[in-house]
Amino acid sequence: MANLLRSFSAKHLCMVLLTLQSVVTPATGFRVNTDNWVSLTYPLSTKTPVNTMVYSPLVVDAEKSIASDSWPGTPLDGTYAAFRYIELYEHTGTHVDAPAHFTKGGRTEEQLTWDELTGPVVVIDVSHKVREAGISNYPVTGDDLQEFIDTHGPIEPKSFVLLNTGWGQYFFSDGEKFEKEATCISESAIDWLLENAGEMLGFGMDVISPECNDGGFFRLHTTILPRGQLIIENVMSSGMSQLPPKGAYLLMFPMHLEGATGSPVRMVAITEGLEQKNDSSQMALSKLAVAVTVFMSIAILL
Repeated sequence: MANLLRSFSAKHLCMVLLTLQSVVTPATGFRVNTDNWVSLTYPLSTKTPVNTMVYSPLVVDAEKSIASDSWPGTPLDGTYAAFRYIELYEHTGTHVDAPAHFTKGGRTEEQLTWDELTGPVVVIDVSHKVREAGISNYPVTGDDLQEFIDTHGPIEPKSFVLLNTGWGQYFFSDGEKFEKEATCISESAIDWLLENAGEMLGFGMDVISPECNDGGFFRLHTTILPRGQLIIENVMSSGMSQLPPKGAYLLMFPMHLEGATGSPVRMVAITEGLEQKNDSSQMALSKLAVAVTVFMSIAILL
């Protein structure tokens, strides 16, 4: 045994150490710190406001919804189970518009990639201007948006742009006001977005539909959706208020509906990155260090 150990070359020793490492080192994992996740999604319900010009509210069909522990003739009999039957339009609640929404032959929701549904996000807060104006249908202007760049610098390409108007305060408390009197973006604001955020991944706002329609009807929809950019509507105001102007990361999880022109979406922003979980790996490295020390001590003594 002694002669064998003395005959080990540096190459052999490295191989032994790597073998020891593989034995005592488990796979290193990662832990997502959800304390840094901010929800930007309203829960869906029969009270969710919708654009009544074209849509009807979410419906729960009581006759098709079941909650029971009686399932005669099935293995479930005697076991409580419940489910609901709901009907809703694709563009209900917090939702994302796919290009197909305003583009003939455009890509549908299930064709969107993760690179299009995730990315850096900037939050432009004009809620103070809306409050100070004290009027319905306040038109956000290009000058209002310019203040963001003057203070925080330019908007990076491939970012999402979210506009917080504070209008979400009426989402549940006054659905009619939320729909009919919402803040909107004017033609000058649309021009500003196209000039200063022309390469954005998408634009989101805390209203049912963003345009004031003081120029071309649905101009934002008909301009950026055909370009492959997204529109997110009914973004939760209170969530946006928790985000920094820059530095957060947006994640969107739509329903993945085949052929959909849009979809309700679970949307969160992460205010900090992933944190590596080091507990187990640190313990493994300690064990490895002990094993190496023992091995080297034996080799030296022999």
